[in-house]
Amino acid sequence: MYGNRTKFTENRDLKILVMGNAPSLNDVDIEAAIKAGFELCCVNFFPVRDNRFFTLKPKYYCIVDPAFYDENSKNDPKFTAVFDTLSKVDWDMSIISAAHQNLDIHNPHISYVKICNRALYETKPVFVKKFI
Repeated sequence: MYGNRTKFTENRDLKILVMGNAPSLNDVDIEAAIKAGFELCCVNFFPVRDNRFFTLKPKYYCIVDPAFYDENSKNDPKFTAVFDTLSKVDWDMSIISAAHQNLDIHNPHISYVKICNRALYETKPVFVKKFI
């Protein structure tokens, strides 16, 4: 995946399965995706809404929703549950965020991949129906 200023990887063949919070994720064979070479990326409240978070160990966590970075989120239980969960991550994971966004999480396993806001709107998404 490439943005205007940030290169996520040198590997242009990287395949990523983005896991949202919708019930339709239950219809996706995540194990087949992993076997097919997909890296996993979760979004939003996946770490606290899906009990597979610590089993799947996603490599990427995309959080571009400004609500996660709002000062009020530090006192909101739904956000603090996410922050607490992230503090317990024991594998290397990259948080994908806009260039100006930072979470107050201190975990040596978590790094940031910063993207230019413009890149969020200029890239063309690719949707994958089948993994094999």
